[in-house]
Amino acid sequence: MFVDSHCHLDKLDFSSGDTLSRVLTSAAERQVSKMLCVCVDMQNFTPMYDQIAGLDQVYASVGCIH
Repeated sequence: MFVDSHCHLDKLDFSSGDTLSRVLTSAAERQVSKMLCVCVDMQNFTPMYDQIAGLDQVYASVGCIH
């Protein structure tokens, strides 16, 4: 079992025909069972969170500077 502790699933380019589902399947085939999707600012957190909502293997975080 592997954990991807820092990924940006919301920044992937799906123009080649890939989908988020295919990316997650590919990760699972490589024994990546959990992922932490890191957002870079509060402005983009909600759209990123909406994209991964319901995916039990993907967790979310956001970093912000004050």
